[in-house]
Amino acid sequence: QINFISAVSPADAGQEHNPYFTILQPRLSSHIEKLHKHINVRYPEDNVLFIHRNSKAEKNALAYFKEDVLNSLPGRFSSVALSDDELTVKQLLPLIDSNYNTTIVLGVLDASIAYKQLKVLASVAKRFRIKVYCMPTMESLKALNKTDEFPGMPIYYTTPYIIDKITPSSQYIHREYKRRMGGTCSDVVYKGFESLYFFANLMRKYGIPFNEKIGDNAYSFITPYKIVPVKEKGVIKFYENKYLYLVRYENGIMTYE
Repeated sequence: QINFISAVSPADAGQEHNPYFTILQPRLSSHIEKLHKHINVRYPEDNVLFIHRNSKAEKNALAYFKEDVLNSLPGRFSSVALSDDELTVKQLLPLIDSNYNTTIVLGVLDASIAYKQLKVLASVAKRFRIKVYCMPTMESLKALNKTDEFPGMPIYYTTPYIIDKITPSSQYIHREYKRRMGGTCSDVVYKGFESLYFFANLMRKYGIPFNEKIGDNAYSFITPYKIVPVKEKGVIKFYENKYLYLVRYENGIMTYE
């Protein structure tokens, strides 16, 4: 009965029936659920095409989308498995109905390969009114900030963290880190501080185990958490943070919700 917080990895580590185990980084299936819901709400009439390679992780991503119990499969849905890392316009054309707008779910987890595929999609984005939903690994792609990299093609991805460095909480961490350590803190410092602050205060207030009060967000510092039980046949397998932002880039401009 020891609360164990997995603060960095999104893997469930094969945990079964362990209500003291909490995953702070949402699993890939949770990211897919968020994307799927947004597509269904915003673009229910679109062609929806899921592109992936034949790796186990990317086939899992497709399965999460198709078998999502929280969101129905779009009416005009199809998928394509790439035999290698290359994507061509020739492969795309037979899968796109030009009578409708097109939503692409790019289920490629390697950001450098996804970048090359986004460049191919950008070449026909205006023609088919394409918007692209990417995997959370796209967070590392700096090209999204460039105004002329993917002109007129909205690109989405999900992330559990957005560190707004002008908020009082963020400025406090920055100021104290600089005073004590003499340098500028990375995003890992912000994430580490707020997670330790959150769970240490739960433990101080409620003792251990604090499962019944794990949804108390009174001690959120920068990022909100939405920690819920993941169940199988009514039995708790573990807890997981399901809070995700949806990030949107268009012409280098970022917004989020």
